Amino acid sequence: MSLLSIILAAFVVRDFLLLRMGPDARIVRRLLAYAIVTFTSASIVLVTTRSLGVDGLLQLLRTPGITLVSALFYGGLLALCLWIRQTDRHHFAWLIAVIPNPLLVLALVVHTRLILEPTSASAATLSATWPVWLWIGTITFAVIGTRSIRLGLKDLDGSLYIAAFVNSVALVVLPVGEIISSG
Repeated sequence: MSLLSIILAAFVVRDFLLLRMGPDARIVRRLLAYAIVTFTSASIVLVTTRSLGVDGLLQLLRTPGITLVSALFYGGLLALCLWIRQTDRHHFAWLIAVIPNPLLVLALVVHTRLILEPTSASAATLSATWPVWLWIGTITFAVIGTRSIRLGLKDLDGSLYIAAFVNSVALVVLPVGEIISSG
């Protein structure tokens, strides 16, 4: 369970830094896109996995097919971070945070299921999305609260390196977790 908390903390930093990148005039659009994608992704997983408990969700994550697809996904995000950095297209970096994030969604759903009684009807319905809204609110207030702080080129590059690091950790955690659980 502590691994999921670490994953959430890492994605808070990653998403906060990435969503700050781009024109200030479009900050509301970036945050709205992030909120819609995060809420929709988490809601779909909450509803489609309503019959699974926390253990069932974690077992689903550990299947080889899901592990492989997730590893390829985070490898692609890592490459995208490095490409944006190399080509100085920092204004596109926020799009990385808006791409549906499987580990983030899974961590939010597992935390939701742990907070709510797994046998209750609300644990499997959209009323259980308040942790997702709390997540979105935290990111939104952090980004809006710091938007007056200007980022220099070194700050932008540093943000991309941190995002790349978080994606590479996710890339490594998935296969290692699969190996440990199967061994």
